[in-house]
Amino acid sequence: MRVIHLMLIGLFTLAPSAMSWAADDDGMMEMFESTNTPYFQPVFGQSMISLENAADIENGLTFGAILGFEGTRRVAGGDILRHQSNGLYLYYMMEGEDKPETFSVSSFRFGFTSEESYGYGFQDTGNEGFYLSAAKAPLSWYSVNVKDENTAALAGAAGIERFPGSLRFGESATAGIGVRVSDPITINAGFEWAQVYERHIFWYWAGSALIEGVADGLANWFVREVGKNSPVALPIMHFILRNGVAMGFKALRQDQMNWPISSAAPMNIMTYSIGVNVHF
Repeated sequence: MRVIHLMLIGLFTLAPSAMSWAADDDGMMEMFESTNTPYFQPVFGQSMISLENAADIENGLTFGAILGFEGTRRVAGGDILRHQSNGLYLYYMMEGEDKPETFSVSSFRFGFTSEESYGYGFQDTGNEGFYLSAAKAPLSWYSVNVKDENTAALAGAAGIERFPGSLRFGESATAGIGVRVSDPITINAGFEWAQVYERHIFWYWAGSALIEGVADGLANWFVREVGKNSPVALPIMHFILRNGVAMGFKALRQDQMNWPISSAAPMNIMTYSIGVNVHF
């Protein structure tokens, strides 16, 4: 049964990405042929943690790295750059400094990430340019540790005790910008909203994910229609609509992890980060 659940999770999370590529006029085969260049991205950021009905949680520093494969090509007659990547990530969030009225949390997490961006090239050829991206980590696992020295603050943190002790399933979405300054180097900045679930009820989660998938599919279709008629607006509309849907559903799930199904609140981790993509 656990294997079947994992297969269905992959179907729900990867299907929207597959459909978006299938809708590409150039076809699926070119997507796979172009996504064959390895990359490495170290990441560093500041994380803010919150939980419904919990006392203030101290901010923590996050650092980690992404390893994966990517592809970049020109679309819309060569005027627009399109970049897509898939990879594995590993992040660690350090404990913050405790204060009398707060406590701190650390976490170790890993999972899969996918990203799609459109951008404007600096020249008529090459991949150097300014990119606007929408990324997701639909399959992630978190190991959460709560620093329990401040017992007074923990007493007002109802529900925090449900997160430590074992790996917790979670998801995240990231809106980002990147400047590819040379063929091997891209400088990135992003905002990530991650949500950690105290427990994973598959069918509740699948129903919520299906609703988001439909909304994301409609946004993706509209973006492509915009691109056909006004290619110069494609990167901006893609950034606004795809991230708007992703962040909108994060907001809806802020107090109910399987919105619109009644469920417990997730732990919310918002991270502002910078990173450097090294393209091989």
